[in-house]
Amino acid sequence: MTPDEIDLLVEQVKILAGEIAFSTSTLKRLVDQSVNDPENSQTQIHNLENEIQEKQRQMRALEQLIIESGEASIANASLVEMQQKVMSLMTQCNGKTFELEIKSADNCILQEQLQKKCTENRELHEKVNLLERRLNAVSSDKKSSQTCSGNAVSGEYAEELKRKIQSQEFENEKLKLEHVQIVEENSGLRVQNQKLAEEASYAKELASEKSG
Repeated sequence: MTPDEIDLLVEQVKILAGEIAFSTSTLKRLVDQSVNDPENSQTQIHNLENEIQEKQRQMRALEQLIIESGEASIANASLVEMQQKVMSLMTQCNGKTFELEIKSADNCILQEQLQKKCTENRELHEKVNLLERRLNAVSSDKKSSQTCSGNAVSGEYAEELKRKIQSQEFENEKLKLEHVQIVEENSGLRVQNQKLAEEASYAKELASEKSG
């Protein structure tokens, strides 16, 4: 495969990566809007998730083809070219390692946020359950206006807490989606890092054989 053909494959990978990023952004928006129209939104979300997975599969296939083409070109390269290739691959490998470390740190922060939101949501559920038990207790005795007034106030507070719970649940879904996205990105970076390391090792071996 010629360098121009490899460059064309690289451009295709970049285009797919951009489409995946756009689709992921659209997916987040659909999740936010699903509260208003859950049935239709679920269908759109499912279709978009399938589309993202298919594009990710295509991108991985192109990346593998690029790597295989690179290995073939290394085998036919001169010693100087291979040494330059090794340096380039090591630089890319170090860059991917640094990027992976940043993504891993982001993932840890996101997991902490998700855990905090889950705790807050659980506490709100407990408050609502407690208020509902109190409402059930006072609803059987409506002899005094004071009791009725307290019942109404408690009912409004319970509804407010329920709305907060719904809001928390949507926040949790958004965080889970972001968590899944970062996990997928981390997985992709690890694969790319491993492939770069293998390619660099292969180039080193060939360079060593030619220099010997």
